[in-house]
Amino acid sequence: MSKVFLAAVFVFVLCGALLIAMAPDVISLLFVVVMCVIVLLGLVFGLLPCSNFGQGFKQGRRSVRRIGGVTSNDHWLVLQQSERLFHYQPLAELFKDYMEKANRQYAQEEIISDIDTMINEDSLAVRCWHSACLQIPGTLTGLGLLGTFLGLILGISSIGFSSVDAALNSVETLLGGIEVAFYTSVAGVILSIVYNLVNRLLWNTTVREMELFLYDFHTYIMPSAEEQGRAFQHRSIKAILERLDRLPKNGFGAAAAQENAKSGNEQSVMLKVQDAIRNGEFCFYLLPRCNLMSREIVGAEALIRWNHSEIGLLEPSSFMDVVEKNGFIARLDQYIWEEIFKTIRGWIDAGIRPLPVSVNVSGTDVLAFDVPAFFKKMLEKYRIPPCYIEIEINETSYLRNGRIILEAEEALRAQGFRVVMDSFDGDFLAVRATGANPDAYKLSVGKQKENIAQVFAHARAQHITLWANRIESMEQLTELRRAGCAEGQGYVLHAPLSVDDFLEVTKRSKGEKTNASQTAQEN
Repeated sequence: MSKVFLAAVFVFVLCGALLIAMAPDVISLLFVVVMCVIVLLGLVFGLLPCSNFGQGFKQGRRSVRRIGGVTSNDHWLVLQQSERLFHYQPLAELFKDYMEKANRQYAQEEIISDIDTMINEDSLAVRCWHSACLQIPGTLTGLGLLGTFLGLILGISSIGFSSVDAALNSVETLLGGIEVAFYTSVAGVILSIVYNLVNRLLWNTTVREMELFLYDFHTYIMPSAEEQGRAFQHRSIKAILERLDRLPKNGFGAAAAQENAKSGNEQSVMLKVQDAIRNGEFCFYLLPRCNLMSREIVGAEALIRWNHSEIGLLEPSSFMDVVEKNGFIARLDQYIWEEIFKTIRGWIDAGIRPLPVSVNVSGTDVLAFDVPAFFKKMLEKYRIPPCYIEIEINETSYLRNGRIILEAEEALRAQGFRVVMDSFDGDFLAVRATGANPDAYKLSVGKQKENIAQVFAHARAQHITLWANRIESMEQLTELRRAGCAEGQGYVLHAPLSVDDFLEVTKRSKGEKTNASQTAQEN
């Protein structure tokens, strides 16, 4: 037990003893005893576990630093062989669950999740009865008020003036009732203030120790998932570029091969990108957007992929930087957009009702060619209602190319397209200052980690449609649901799917909803 907790116990025992000793009558004594029992329950089931968690994190920091100082190439292995890392069983069980999850991810060569997906304020709050403890100060104050009303009622109800003695007795009883009212009220306020201060002090101390432990864990044992992702992406891009460079240069001609030999990997990638467009190797995957409550799929975002004939499926991180640097992104985007229109036309012809598909339009696209004219041409060519296509424009494009982006947005909205601001960070004022007026905003949860509830509350007050992007953990999903977020997308809901897989998952999702509705009606 920590010194703070022991000091809190001493203060509560002292306050309780003094209040009990000073109780003016039996009623006041009963109220103080009930208050002390409530405080005792809060100490045992709330503050004591909270204090032990704080001590456990402090011990965990020492253990992690000790392991970090060991001469070893694999601190993760040393950590697994360590015993009594925290010296507190509930915390050790939480850490054991994380280790099991991490080992499964490690065996499958996946990025290992951050430890704070398992050990966080929410998990501590459940185990420390934090929500219940927050109600105790109010309960103590309420009991004090109840005692106040009871004392006043007892004093007033006995007032009588039939004789001098009766009047004197009435005054005496009234004063006694006032004393009970005053005493219970003061006792409730004192215990409430003391408990609230101690509870917040212990909780904040524990959270601080937890954050210090998480920092040391990511520093000495396991890098964060974001750092692992960057390192993995760097290795992946490097390996793919090397493999592309080793591929035969057939199909490009002798002059192109000589030029490629001089200019290195970048030119090699560009030549292969152009050849891939001619061969129809570029395609798109669909990232489902779901109703966060029912998880029903309500739309999707189109994401470009390169289905290389020899290497296999490549994600944009493998080639997009080179494509954008060489100004070829506009040509590639037009190709993908037309493929999306073709696909939706095919769905309609097959009797499948399409869900809205979002396409990404960059500032480079708007500067390079007439984007509204291109989409108008696609509508006429494939005879598709504009409600099936949503245009996503990055927030940065609004800020960097304000006037021309606003003109494109207005023209697209006039054609019936829904325009969505992508990578929105929650700052409505900064965006409105540019004059932007999209139909919806897509909040990047990774950028807006705090104050999510306030962002959605402001959006509702302003009648702004807002959904979430990059939902990667159940904690984020729970927080968004609490904030009132209706729709969102991310790997915790669905990974990007091929067109065929998307249709199958959508069909299954609708079937499950229909069966659930039929069951509800039958019941």
